[in-house]
Amino acid sequence: TFLASGHDLILIYKGEPLPFENEALDCITMIGILEHVFDQTALLNELSRILKKNGIFIVAVPGKHLFSFLDLGNWKFVFPGIHRLYIEWKFGKEYYFNHFIKCVNGLIGDVEVEKKWHQHFSYKELLILLQKSGFEVYNEDGFGFFFRIFHNLSYFLPFLKKPIDKLIFLDAKLFSSAEIFVASK
Repeated sequence: TFLASGHDLILIYKGEPLPFENEALDCITMIGILEHVFDQTALLNELSRILKKNGIFIVAVPGKHLFSFLDLGNWKFVFPGIHRLYIEWKFGKEYYFNHFIKCVNGLIGDVEVEKKWHQHFSYKELLILLQKSGFEVYNEDGFGFFFRIFHNLSYFLPFLKKPIDKLIFLDAKLFSSAEIFVASK
């Protein structure tokens, strides 16, 4: 157990049960995690176990849509040569070797080694996955459509961040498929 800013942070190793009793938590949020996990069903089953009967589970994932291919998280798989040059330039060869070749922490970058892809979900895929673990979805929403385009532009052209942030905000209000989230119990 680690203590940071007055909150307990608990280090849990892969495959271990979460250190909570059955139906111990009122609310669980999982934002930007599920798409990186190989055994999603095992994780969701464990979260279902520790969530109270009428508790709330909120999950957010990247949506599967026209511009999903622009997700920078998958460039390591789609454009490995360009990705390697960029990471070695920005962080060094040792960093690249440890995080993308040797995978010292069990991840290829930020994705579990066994998964080998930063997944995007349709609403239907996410609902089916949640239902398999006993979750009942009662609300779904999302934001953005051009988010991947704008985000990438902002990343590679940081001097345009302010106007691009305005476009991201407008896109988030008008569309709902770049990132999706659901509330379930």
